[in-house]
Amino acid sequence: MDSNDLLKIIDVYLDGELEKSKEPGLFISLSNNEIARNYFKQQHLLKSVVGEMQEEFPEELEKRILARTVLNGKNKFFTQKMKLVISYAAIIVLFCISLFFYSQIKTYKEDINQVHLDIQKQNRTIQILLNSLPTAEINGKFSNAVIIKSN
Repeated sequence: MDSNDLLKIIDVYLDGELEKSKEPGLFISLSNNEIARNYFKQQHLLKSVVGEMQEEFPEELEKRILARTVLNGKNKFFTQKMKLVISYAAIIVLFCISLFFYSQIKTYKEDINQVHLDIQKQNRTIQILLNSLPTAEINGKFSNAVIIKSN
């Protein structure tokens, strides 16, 4: 048997998952393979030390952990739902603000158009007033005339 296969079988045996019919073959292979025998001793020692160090898991701790996981699951659901509600509320608020600003801009545009019409009307009135004034005549009078004579 290959050493790698033998090491895998040792791990299966120490996990308690090896069939009873294959155990004698394992121990015969261990008697022939020094590396596998040392590996078996180390793993068996490790398993026994870990087995002695294991403490009983307190049932109260398990209940607290389960309670917190259930609460965290509910909290996650609650927070996800709250995030969704807050985002929808923000969308509605931003939509209302944009409608308000749109109406304000529309009002300002109407005011500017009205002012433009008023300015055009005033320009026409000024032109009419300027055209209705009598024309001014300027008569010049030369008091010091320069006369040039040829010789």
